[in-house]
Amino acid sequence: MSTFLQRYARILGIGTPYPSHSLVWLVAACIALLEFPASTVMHHVNLGLGVVLNEIVFILGIPILVVRVMRFDSSKLFPFKLPKARSIVPLLIAVAGMVIAMDYLTWVSDQVWPMPEKYQSALDNIMSVKSPAGYIYKLVLLCFLPGICEEIFFRGFAQTSLWRLKGKWFGIIIASLLFAILHGNPWYFHLYFLLGFFLSWTYSVSATLIVPIACHILNNAWTFTNHVLGTTLPWENEPVSLNLMIFLGGLILLASGCWLFRYTSRRKS
Repeated sequence: MSTFLQRYARILGIGTPYPSHSLVWLVAACIALLEFPASTVMHHVNLGLGVVLNEIVFILGIPILVVRVMRFDSSKLFPFKLPKARSIVPLLIAVAGMVIAMDYLTWVSDQVWPMPEKYQSALDNIMSVKSPAGYIYKLVLLCFLPGICEEIFFRGFAQTSLWRLKGKWFGIIIASLLFAILHGNPWYFHLYFLLGFFLSWTYSVSATLIVPIACHILNNAWTFTNHVLGTTLPWENEPVSLNLMIFLGGLILLASGCWLFRYTSRRKS
């Protein structure tokens, strides 16, 4: 019996600072299953209640409960130190380039493999607002809550554990993969993976969850605000050359911002 318990503890990572990779996958599977009832509540009962269930109760609550019950090192799993001040501007440059590039990649994806009208209408309905108060309400609900809760799970719980157990790039790739899978949108799977990869990379460089949380919130706020204003890239009725220049400019901002962010994050004073 003791041998069985020891093996069970080893499989889950009990007695170590980090959850095992098996436990990471188990927690991700539980969250994925619980997203079905949360989605039902979101679309058929109340949007706010569904988002709170999905983000706070399931995506945030389950990993924190696991960490508390199994006594993992929360300070190592959920680092919240302030990023270096000199890295903030490069990070903003990288985020600006990322959101511009993602808008154009989303447009290309929609041309190649368009989302069915039923699902597109559901997304449009979720992001529709009728007043300034409604905008602020959904900004918190769709941008701030996911940015905080999802980063604590994907980058904190999952990536940190996999990084320490299997290596840096294994943690980045698997956390990005889980991020794409659990968003449950097969038409945008590759886009969520790219976004997740960017967020995971910023976390690996900065070693603080504040950075990917801020990037996630900014990305969601950009997408949501442009949808409300009807200004999503690419610009319609504008020359292809102009849109191509904007896209290439976004890639340049992304590349240069990432390089500067890495440099300023690691450079000694």
